[in-house]
Amino acid sequence: MKGFRFLALLTAFGIAGGHLLRPGEAARSRAHRGSSRAAIGLARCPWPKFQGNAQNTGVGLGSGATGRKKWVFRTGGVIRSAPAIGCDGTVYVWSFDGNLYAVSADTGKEKWRARIMAPSLPTAKRVIHRGSSPAILSDGTVIVGSPDGNVYAFHGTTGRERWRFRTGNRIECSPAVGLDGTLYIPSRDGKLYAIDGLTGRERWEAKEVRSGPERWEVKRGLTGAERWEARQAAMQFSPAVSRDGTVYVGTNGFRMFALDGRTGRIKWAFPESTGTPAIDRGGTIYVGGFSGEVFALDGATGRLEWRSSVGDARAGFPSPPAIGPRGMICIGFFGSSGGKLYALDAKTGSTRWSLQVAKDMLPTPVLSSDGTVYVPAFRGGAGKLLALDGATGALEWEAAPGIGIGLAPYAAVDSDGTVYIGSWQGELYAIR
Repeated sequence: MKGFRFLALLTAFGIAGGHLLRPGEAARSRAHRGSSRAAIGLARCPWPKFQGNAQNTGVGLGSGATGRKKWVFRTGGVIRSAPAIGCDGTVYVWSFDGNLYAVSADTGKEKWRARIMAPSLPTAKRVIHRGSSPAILSDGTVIVGSPDGNVYAFHGTTGRERWRFRTGNRIECSPAVGLDGTLYIPSRDGKLYAIDGLTGRERWEAKEVRSGPERWEVKRGLTGAERWEARQAAMQFSPAVSRDGTVYVGTNGFRMFALDGRTGRIKWAFPESTGTPAIDRGGTIYVGGFSGEVFALDGATGRLEWRSSVGDARAGFPSPPAIGPRGMICIGFFGSSGGKLYALDAKTGSTRWSLQVAKDMLPTPVLSSDGTVYVPAFRGGAGKLLALDGATGALEWEAAPGIGIGLAPYAAVDSDGTVYIGSWQGELYAIR
């Protein structure tokens, strides 16, 4: 498997600087020599963060899973976040038993664990929400937010804590990583924090203004542990970062903001209730709304390109969209009629197919490189992972890895096609 992963990553990343880049090697060696800040960004790994990359496209490098359980790793608490997959084949996942785990992708054996919170159990009101998924930086540092209000940075090989940063409330969102290694992390205290991923130092902060059309202001010249912050209503949606460094984030204030990632200044605001966005290669923003709609926005201007009414307007909690091949957008909604998955045309917003996945859960899709859609479901009294034909929505296979009440809503796809997903019973499954 290690050889397969190595070849797949070479194919994906190619040649740079006149030589082949082994996954993570160049970044790690530069970091050990005390290299420049430019070397610290998001790791170029199979699945380095929530939804697979900085743009939240939800598409992996590999394909070919058949539904066979490869291994299961058991923690002591509920898993409600997505795993991250490192360049060396380590899978990172955190559990409500209070630990962040590093697990071998080959064997399913624990490498290390690090305590990030006291053990707890999500309440019924938080069933459709998640914990913060880990993010991996190019020097191997693993970043994760915690319900205890801290952002933690750990050494990816040893689990040694490098730094921590304190916010004012619990963190349910996953970190986004900018081109220069800035971490963008929303907190339930109503702030979007920008933290230096290498040192945790503050550069500046921006806060919401309660009057005026933009409701945003920037303050400079600050020192401390936080680069900047933007005050909003309680935030629970993970940001996306475009290739030009623009940060897009939806808020509980029922708007989505585009921010300059270097300064925090607002570029534009979209006045609709939205969730977690995703960005395609052309810069178009796709995001679900709480009215059961999906929006396509011009990333540079915020101009509405189309809107599609597909979900349940009475309770339309949206999943992050996954941007598939052949012009497809895949998105789930949690509504009063249960969880439903939609495949939309990326240019027009028209529905290509839809599928009732489960009751009382949010179906969040991720895709393999060949366009296969993987989505957690609840059928026949058990949590199942469904593999669907991306073109038609037809069921290719289903895996029922456990015997409990359900799977976590978020998965990750490895470079060899293996799908990793957690469960309410505290297991992490590898499905090959």
